[in-house]
Amino acid sequence: MLEVQGATRQKPTGKRRHVLAWCLALCIVVSVAPSMAIAQHRGLAPESQLADYPTFGYDPGRSGINPLERTLSTGSVGRLALLWKIQLPDAADSSAIELSSPPGLPGRRVIFVTTVRGTTMAVDEQTGRRLWSFEATRGQSLADYRITTATPAADPSRNWIYAASPDGRIHKLAVATGRESAGWPVTVTLHPQDEKLSSAINVYGQTLFVTTSGYVGDFGHYEGHLVAIDTRSRARQVFNTLCSQHTVLLAEQRRGPNYCTDIMSGVWARGGAIVDTGKGSPTQGQLFIATGNGPFNGRTNWGDSVLSLARSPKRITLRDSYTPANQADLNTNDADLGSTTPILLPKQPGRFPWLAVQGGKDNLLRVFNRANLSGLHGPGHIGGELAAVDMPRGGEMLTTGLAVVDRTLRTVVIVTNGNGVSALRVSSDRGKVSLRRLWSVSGEATSPVEANGVLYVAGNSSLRALDVRTGHVLWSSDSLAASRSIGTIHWQSPIVVNGMIIVPDADGSLYAYGLR
Repeated sequence: MLEVQGATRQKPTGKRRHVLAWCLALCIVVSVAPSMAIAQHRGLAPESQLADYPTFGYDPGRSGINPLERTLSTGSVGRLALLWKIQLPDAADSSAIELSSPPGLPGRRVIFVTTVRGTTMAVDEQTGRRLWSFEATRGQSLADYRITTATPAADPSRNWIYAASPDGRIHKLAVATGRESAGWPVTVTLHPQDEKLSSAINVYGQTLFVTTSGYVGDFGHYEGHLVAIDTRSRARQVFNTLCSQHTVLLAEQRRGPNYCTDIMSGVWARGGAIVDTGKGSPTQGQLFIATGNGPFNGRTNWGDSVLSLARSPKRITLRDSYTPANQADLNTNDADLGSTTPILLPKQPGRFPWLAVQGGKDNLLRVFNRANLSGLHGPGHIGGELAAVDMPRGGEMLTTGLAVVDRTLRTVVIVTNGNGVSALRVSSDRGKVSLRRLWSVSGEATSPVEANGVLYVAGNSSLRALDVRTGHVLWSSDSLAASRSIGTIHWQSPIVVNGMIIVPDADGSLYAYGLR
């Protein structure tokens, strides 16, 4: 039952509490009824209007907005139906991506998804039929806990897909065949038994961005880091969030110059590294990452901080940082600041035109000036947020939010968690920044996406479409027969592209919804 306003607080579920039951191996079973053939669907995007959904959050800035969707709207989503459902070899604890009529597969709309055990699959969007499958860890003996929850990403050329595997490597796979490119994979951690590739891969130009964190339970010798890979030369650049004076991958054993005694800082957020693509932004082209756990000293250790990074041909440089005044308490209590990525807002009126909003596991939304994170011009300072408000429905934020612009409402920030979905109007007039609740609805939700005025969120056994202006539920999959609604959800989130909604679940299924 939908509850509007008036939150009912639920017990938070942090990264230490999740059960990895979805890691059991399953056989691939594709079940597609002939009546579900794409040719019989109405209202699909014409071939001339087909679009891609190449990365988590749609673009390198992780906006979560598909501006090209025209088929699904507030007036049509009520007619959504399940078109097909397939079983994956393992659960895909992330989201899918899609390319339309890519090189080598003309006329096809192709979905790509990576499972927790490192199998990447290409699936025909029109039928649900598997086109190819790449098993990254075939023949390897991996501990059951070793998984990846990283969403793959498409190369701008559309010829290649980049996918993570639990052995700490990144693969470059041909879109048409799934074959590995010569010279790949590239290693991004020297101790994959402790460091997890959990966040979505990002691509900007010819550079690939990968981040690392730890596993459930915060065990082992892990130090979160960012790796930038040149997609042509395979050259790596590294920024370590602990012992950042070292610009190479850190070793686990106490030997050599690349060992760090400090441990347990990670880049946990679903979006990983995000790129500021805002036109006119003073940080345009820079990277933002948020860390959770770990010590902070303002020089080489950057636990529970938001970091702004610039990449040059020689290295990744820390340009600025934001660290809350209670960083030590956050670290002690596992109340990670970096449980999500910053939401980069479009240009605002007033004294602070370039804002960002950071959620966390401590029930707070912090607003800061991304052009001057602490207000003190440079990294290493404490505090400096322009505003801080409680999560509208309480609880920790483990998802990636988004910001939409409406002619009437101006900029609205959308945040989700285990307690519900909320919209907050941004105000930055007369030098004062604020977030005010516009609407809020109950029901757990993972990272949202928006397209054509409709907000899409997934929760346990329910995929919902909401009116982004009011929060009104326009459609929900649980209105269908139980066998046609999604199952349990962990990090899984939907994509919306070409009149279709594609979403995996923690039970190992992949679903496609569209208009009949």
